[in-house]
Amino acid sequence: MNDQAPPLIARYRNGRFDEIGFTDDVQPRLANYIASVCAHPQNDLVAVTAPRGGRTLIFEGATGRILRNEAITDGAGVEALAGGDFLITTGQGKLIRMSIGAPAQELATLPLHWDNHLV
Repeated sequence: MNDQAPPLIARYRNGRFDEIGFTDDVQPRLANYIASVCAHPQNDLVAVTAPRGGRTLIFEGATGRILRNEAITDGAGVEALAGGDFLITTGQGKLIRMSIGAPAQELATLPLHWDNHLV
């Protein structure tokens, strides 16, 4: 991490915020912007979307260790799915299932333009 690629997310624990910095090969590819963050309620996984960089990550919440790093064009919204996976929406109307055990899977393309909020 450096001034050109600062940490973009943090976690709160033990009464303080701790920044999560990714490796030097990942951090700059996020293009200094995270659109959405989702902590999965069934496990310690967190997903973040970085549409300007065209990346979506799944990482361990406790350690920040990246478990999946996918190229997803204009990935915006993210929501937890039953079973431990995540649903990603894109600005091109795509719905994408993302997990740590398999490559991202496009589920549908809809005539919509998703922004970065999904509940």
